[in-house]
Amino acid sequence: MTFWMAYCYDELCSNNFKIRLLSIEAASNPRDIINVKLRVVDLDLKHKKYVALSYTWGRPSPRLPDTWDNNQATKTIIVNGVAFEVRYNLFAALKTIRQKWDLRYDWWIDAICIDQNNFIERSSQVSRMREIYAHSDHTLIWLGPSMERTQMAFQEIVSLSKSWHERCESLQRIPVKGKEDIESYAQILKREVIEKYQSPAWRALQHLLSRSWFERVWVRQEFCASGQVLVQCGDDCIPWTHLMDIRTLFMQHIACANQATGDDPISASEIVKSMYGATQTLYNLGEMSIEYRSRDTGTELPSLVYILSQLRSTRATDPRDKVYAALGLAREDERIPVDYRLSPEAVYTQTAQKSMQSTKTFNMLAYCNYPPSMDTLPTWVADWTDGSCSRREVLPATGVRRYIRKHQPLYQVLETSDFYVRFDDDNRTMIVKAFILDHLSFISTESSYRIPTQQTDLGPTTLAARAQYVEQLSKQDRDTAEVILNFKWLREWVDFETNLNHGGAPQVDRERNTQSRDAGVERFDGPTYRDTGQTLGEAYVRTLCADASFDSKKGHAVRIPDTVEGISFMMSDDARMPLEISSRLEGRSWAMSTKYMALVPAEARIGDKIVLIQGSQAPFILRPSGAEFQFIGLAYVHGVADGELWKEGDRILVLEEI
Repeated sequence: MTFWMAYCYDELCSNNFKIRLLSIEAASNPRDIINVKLRVVDLDLKHKKYVALSYTWGRPSPRLPDTWDNNQATKTIIVNGVAFEVRYNLFAALKTIRQKWDLRYDWWIDAICIDQNNFIERSSQVSRMREIYAHSDHTLIWLGPSMERTQMAFQEIVSLSKSWHERCESLQRIPVKGKEDIESYAQILKREVIEKYQSPAWRALQHLLSRSWFERVWVRQEFCASGQVLVQCGDDCIPWTHLMDIRTLFMQHIACANQATGDDPISASEIVKSMYGATQTLYNLGEMSIEYRSRDTGTELPSLVYILSQLRSTRATDPRDKVYAALGLAREDERIPVDYRLSPEAVYTQTAQKSMQSTKTFNMLAYCNYPPSMDTLPTWVADWTDGSCSRREVLPATGVRRYIRKHQPLYQVLETSDFYVRFDDDNRTMIVKAFILDHLSFISTESSYRIPTQQTDLGPTTLAARAQYVEQLSKQDRDTAEVILNFKWLREWVDFETNLNHGGAPQVDRERNTQSRDAGVERFDGPTYRDTGQTLGEAYVRTLCADASFDSKKGHAVRIPDTVEGISFMMSDDARMPLEISSRLEGRSWAMSTKYMALVPAEARIGDKIVLIQGSQAPFILRPSGAEFQFIGLAYVHGVADGELWKEGDRILVLEEI
């Protein structure tokens, strides 16, 4: 980007951490050119209050012309008497600030206060971004210029916030309890949702929450580090707390709509869910802020891999920022130096190495997607720009936990937990100690399970889109029943084995192969799966859900108990596997090796190796490539999750470097 070259920055002193602040000069005519003064201050010393601006460099709304995204489409302002080019959205923000704000405030704005062409300065300033926002008196979120019905959206936010605070405590609960409170809540739901659905105010709110700022990667750190936060769009400005009230209000409606008595509570629930996509960003921002600020109460910061996973679907102009924007929110021992002289591939590789070496885990590998979208990226390095795999839920074995040491691992495939990893000199090859357990011999034909994407656009086609979404969910339920309750993939494997005339598989006791039939469906309640004592049908279902389910009370995944009640429910015709288990099948295949059932990445192929790596909690799928291996992904293998291999007599697994 060359449009900053008209202005020449003075170099910042490196002895203390210094930043530049700008002041905006008043103008009697709104059309006058914007004139600002830059000065250098020491961030660690007390100085005049300043406001930090949080905004998006490109187009703030998809309704604005494409030129707003053009790097070369700029407006001229004056900085310390010299011409300086800024992009359209920042220019609009500066004009509004000059007209609406107290100009006695100084401002920190990255595009002006950082010499973007000086990679050393840029790296230094970005590494302290969290502190810059934390030291500010306010943070102003600039959503862009006002458009049609923007003011209506702000009025709706203020109205809903007021409505939330006027409720009594019993009407703020999730769930609402008591007949009288449920009846009162039904009236609130009708007033706030049913009567407003498809109204101009509802649509205006939807469009406001779909502005580009909410998708930007840096906003998480900027928001979490800030104290007082204001939101401005055009001339309208409100406290961020009003948006958090909206978040809480919709969380209640999503959870409680079906409780409401009255006209049509089921439709009300569907209407509320149509807003879920837009309010999800608000929910995630609130959760991340709570986690970050809880460090003051002694809670450790989340792991870097968790923060990166939360940011994977966000957008960044520079792919390196997908990592750099996460560093200030994560544990200090996992952070890497910020250096914009490095390529994105080098940054991602360095991040993977640092995470594994600092945490003594292979959790980072759970987020790799084969093949990497960057051609030069090693297969064991996650590509954080690849949002296409952000919907693939990570298996509960590793990676998903916010805190590295908070919970005991669900699985421990090897008795030894000693962590071992090293890298070759060019940082492209990872060397581990591992045992090749088996190879894949069968993979289900329907290898990529899809969860429909909910429509969040409330435009003219909303009703048709919603009807299509409901039909997709209905089809998902039918597919789920076919795959899980009717043992679709297990029956495919039995037919495969029969056609090959194998005469049976090692894990099936043919003397007990008395598959009963219920309405023409094989129940697989006779064959025994290896030494687990489980029927083939039970082992199949446990494999599909990785033998784990989310416990809402504990807030994390737990193993499915090996009880008669649990087994009976799993195998009953009335059972409906939760959405979390259905989503776990997305992007994965059910597979068989010569000995085991497994849940593997959809990219796995027959002949790929099931490998147990020393220091890992779960197996991985690797593909031989000459003398080395390519990393395909994390797997769940039923019957080895609890170190069973170490319990097979005196057998010793030989772990070798691969």
